[in-house]
Amino acid sequence: MADMFSRLQQTSTFRNDRFARWDGFPIGIIGCGLVGSHLAVEAVRSGANVWLCDFEQVAEHNLGTQVHHPGCSKVASLLELCRAIRLGCADGVESDIRHVGVGVLRKCGALVDCTDDRGLAISLTEISNGLGLPLFRLAVDGSGRTEMGRVLHSDGGRGGACQVCSWTAEDLPRDFVRQPCPGAQTVERPPTLAGGALASTIASLGLLQIQRCVTGNDVELVRNREVIVDWTHMEIISAEVMRSEKCISGHTGWNLREMRGAEIETLSDIFEIAGSLVDGKEFHIAPYGHPISISAGCECGEVVLGAGSQWATRPECPQCQSEMNWNVDTGLNALNESQAKELGAWDLTLSQLGLPEEGALFTVIVDDAPRERLVLA
Repeated sequence: MADMFSRLQQTSTFRNDRFARWDGFPIGIIGCGLVGSHLAVEAVRSGANVWLCDFEQVAEHNLGTQVHHPGCSKVASLLELCRAIRLGCADGVESDIRHVGVGVLRKCGALVDCTDDRGLAISLTEISNGLGLPLFRLAVDGSGRTEMGRVLHSDGGRGGACQVCSWTAEDLPRDFVRQPCPGAQTVERPPTLAGGALASTIASLGLLQIQRCVTGNDVELVRNREVIVDWTHMEIISAEVMRSEKCISGHTGWNLREMRGAEIETLSDIFEIAGSLVDGKEFHIAPYGHPISISAGCECGEVVLGAGSQWATRPECPQCQSEMNWNVDTGLNALNESQAKELGAWDLTLSQLGLPEEGALFTVIVDDAPRERLVLA
């Protein structure tokens, strides 16, 4: 295997014997489409390991621009391709990143957002800051009108700027999902109109920036930087990103207390562990990223009471027997013991509540006290 990387180790990026820091370095790639598929293959080829996350299946229209083969999920396709390069170099989950336990992401040394979904910026920045992991955002202009893309380094949890340092409170309510193309049949997720050439460029630049960050060579070209590639006008711009001490993310690092998953059966077990930390004070528990809805509704107008996150099994409508939807607008970000019992959530398992069974994070909230964070190990 050493011969595979003998030439790579002699490049400027890995000078000063820094390839040892890169060899097997675990990169979490979120989004395995246009940019993420190119990045994953090249990261493995260069010696890193990858953890992949995406919930989509490979479609025929993906094959002209993405590194995939048809007939399976994007994660499964990439895992096969990466493992063909090096055994034991790749792992992943077929899931929405919002439903992946934070404890799972602790296994990564850096996170890379290739989703092109700005709506994930706050949650991924919080996780990056909380876990002390650098976060890179790789994106291309998907409008089809320009050949432009960008690579942004975000590291607010370790003293640098993060990707939301320039945001204000007014930015939060905005709908960050890409606007649909004229005449599009759906308003949920319009297609990315960009080619593999641009995607390869951004993936390669992103890989170089990650390597610099990991090795420490030329790190000044990475930290607090957003690099914009404008192939329409043949320009590359490196813009400084200023750290804000009033950032809405808070640049907050997390001190995590581990819970053994084998000891957790129901939500009541979480409350019991949390209660042992608060000296008899009243407290709430907040499942990270998973507000608990207290009712479900049906298109026929029927509403039933119940408890579950948006990933919980949907109840059957007692009126028309259709599958109901959890009312996310009535979700509770945090529950106390009384609420958990009243909602019938007290004796439910994490799976029944639609919470991650691996790596779930719970914040213990007590008035006028530092917050404790419990994570399933």
